[in-house]
Amino acid sequence: MLFFLNQQEIKSTLNMNHNLENETGAPEHVKERNLRLKNAYVSMLITIDRIQGFLDDEYLRGRIESDMTQHPEMKSTILQCTTPFCILSLGCDKMGRYNIAYSLDYRIKEMIGDDMASGLIRRIYEFTQGDMEVFVRFGSLYHDCIATYDQLIENLKTELFHELKIKEKNN
Repeated sequence: MLFFLNQQEIKSTLNMNHNLENETGAPEHVKERNLRLKNAYVSMLITIDRIQGFLDDEYLRGRIESDMTQHPEMKSTILQCTTPFCILSLGCDKMGRYNIAYSLDYRIKEMIGDDMASGLIRRIYEFTQGDMEVFVRFGSLYHDCIATYDQLIENLKTELFHELKIKEKNN
């Protein structure tokens, strides 16, 4: 017997086993740490937002926030924030444990300045002290975030789980 799935049903079927589903069976201490990691991720987004408010270049004040649980092939990334100077993501492993990964563009100091670049890195580790430290990883300290950001700008046309935000410049 043959049957056909529509495109939305195929996407739902492909993404049925996102690692996020494993959190429900995780021990209580893991769930508590996951909540702290999610709050740290939100605090890092606020830091990125504040940095962007000081930047003159509108391009650098742009960011794409993505709900990666809606991506049909993604199993481990939950949320992602992509800017021309950094990429930050909240993920979940097969055991239901959250993690934070970040990549910095190799030109970050030229884009946002030495002080703000150093401040961003300090904040990442300030927000994730203690038992969260081992769940923070850098993807790359020499990434081409501009290429990734530009590609996601193109993907916005077809992938509805991305949202472009442009931060207004602080006065």
